[in-house]
Amino acid sequence: MTLFIIFLTLNKEMLNKLFPEKKLNKNDLVEKNAENGNLIKNYEVKFQSKTESELKSIADEKSGYVNEAKIASKNVLKNKYVL
Repeated sequence: MTLFIIFLTLNKEMLNKLFPEKKLNKNDLVEKNAENGNLIKNYEVKFQSKTESELKSIADEKSGYVNEAKIASKNVLKNKYVL
């Protein structure tokens, strides 16, 4: 078993044939961007009732929120408190 693992690590071409990487095509990227846009809009609706300090804590780089939530909180901060 260990010889097989060593052989596969040395033979990268064979490994790539056995486990090819999935390439994203243009349609996949468009769909993913649309999904992210929808997520951001949903988060913006949820965050409308949040206070400025809550929005800032969500937008913080070190917060545990997903990137879409951080972007949405920044958008709400811009629209609600800057304009």
